[in-house]
Amino acid sequence: MKNVFVFALLLGSALCAGIGGAWLFSKSEPQEVAAQANRPVKIAIVNLEEASRQSGWFKVRKQRWEEVQAELKLEREKTERTYREKTLEVQRAKLAKKSAEEIMPLEVEAQTYKELMEILKKQQEAYLVNLIAQYQNEVLRNVIAEIEQFTKLMGYDIVLQDYSVAETGVSDFMSGGAYAQSLINKPVLYTPGTETNKNIYVTDITKAIIQRVQTTVEPPKKPNE
Repeated sequence: MKNVFVFALLLGSALCAGIGGAWLFSKSEPQEVAAQANRPVKIAIVNLEEASRQSGWFKVRKQRWEEVQAELKLEREKTERTYREKTLEVQRAKLAKKSAEEIMPLEVEAQTYKELMEILKKQQEAYLVNLIAQYQNEVLRNVIAEIEQFTKLMGYDIVLQDYSVAETGVSDFMSGGAYAQSLINKPVLYTPGTETNKNIYVTDITKAIIQRVQTTVEPPKKPNE
């Protein structure tokens, strides 16, 4: 991987960290407001994380993410291998009872590669943090754009975000475990009847969104395109 750290990845925090709030779509046109007053409010819930993970955008970036990690690993292993070789050269020179003047350059070279390993590790960690933030941002923006289009198409008035709680065993609420954290960020705690489609006011559109994004890798077209 050539100069992988040259890339200027300026996208800071992942968009995932900010998707906890409810997401509202409202129509402000006067004629539509009058029409809304004569019918029940249409509310939809969507699991943004699940829809994002099953999207074509996520699959493409996940594959690239794994490729990048493999490339970085090879780069680290090459540097580590060279460091071990230089260290062995120093040891052999000492066993051969070479002079200090002869050993010193070998020690300096070995130390240089040791420091290079530390620098490389920090650079790669920073690069991966920025890269995953960039990928999350790109995937979420595309999926949210698709949700916007679907919401307008189906005439929903409000879209709330739902979360899936991962089953990780016993969670400590006071210590801020995964379950507690999911509840803090969960705008929809209970929606009776949604699983059996018996709630006439709330519809879970997660599966519908997944069907639309599952094999998609191009950004959604704008309505006027």
